[in-house]
Amino acid sequence: MILTEVRDYLRDRRHVTLDDVATHFDVDTDLARDLVGRWVRKGRVVCQKPSAAQCSLCDSCKAECLEVYHWVG
Repeated sequence: MILTEVRDYLRDRRHVTLDDVATHFDVDTDLARDLVGRWVRKGRVVCQKPSAAQCSLCDSCKAECLEVYHWVG
């Protein structure tokens, strides 16, 4: 049940952070990462973390905001 809800959430929004998923489903970030990870393993979602060129890695952002998931279908 929740896996299909996560799928629908990702598919509808196309790009979400780990923090977005955790907040929307009211779960901790470890569970959110596991739920999204199932769709990553199926090839439906890809995770993008910023490269050093995109982010100065200054620790100003929460790590959960740096994990961006993209629905690829």
